[in-house]
Amino acid sequence: MWVARADLVKQGYEPKTVRLPYRLDEPEDAPMLSAACLRLQDEMLEWSSGHERDPNRFDGTLLSRSRRYQTDEASPFHSNMKHDTRRTDLSTPRLIEKASGQRALAHLKNEDSRRCYNEAKKPKDPGGPERIRRASGIIKKLRVLFAYGIMDELPDCQRLHTVLSQARFSQPVRRRVAMQLAHAEAFVAKAREMRHLSLALATAIQFETALRQRDVIGERMPIPDGGEATGIVIDGRRCQNGLTSPRIW
Repeated sequence: MWVARADLVKQGYEPKTVRLPYRLDEPEDAPMLSAACLRLQDEMLEWSSGHERDPNRFDGTLLSRSRRYQTDEASPFHSNMKHDTRRTDLSTPRLIEKASGQRALAHLKNEDSRRCYNEAKKPKDPGGPERIRRASGIIKKLRVLFAYGIMDELPDCQRLHTVLSQARFSQPVRRRVAMQLAHAEAFVAKAREMRHLSLALATAIQFETALRQRDVIGERMPIPDGGEATGIVIDGRRCQNGLTSPRIW
């Protein structure tokens, strides 16, 4: 185990500790152990000298894999998700980071993912229902992280992705029913009764045109620093890409 200086950790240096995949009782591991420690020590001292540490640097831990997934513009997190979905999606990586962030990928095995799943599905309150959806979401996100690591050609990601692709976990029950005319009419009537006219109109347009919800209501995007708060702004975010009067008429 390599441990960073306590004074630098207080200043914000990470990682605080790194598990090293070498054995003290094996003579052939000694040179590799020494080299790894020297590398980590040099990186810590470079950070302390005032150089900005690269947030995308992979240090072998699950935490660094997760953070690069969140910050790299080429990752699925940025390329395949709209802004509002990314905000919601962050909760699962943060759960993974909190539970196992400091674990080295080289040490992760099938029993670790099984243990993580079993812990995540435990009821929130004694006697409550198991949180299968929460646990399944964590396993799904781990698969995404390791698949992204394969594209980055990082060690152990291929092995871990293969292990998870063969593992079987309980899946949440999905009850999806295609919206029918009766459903749409009932929803619109109730929305009008509750004076949520925008919900009624958006649902009617979505059903009649077969457009996706995001194409009808759009998404709320953050206003760039220094940008003007023009257009439709709600809670400091600008509504974009939805249907507005100019696009309809």
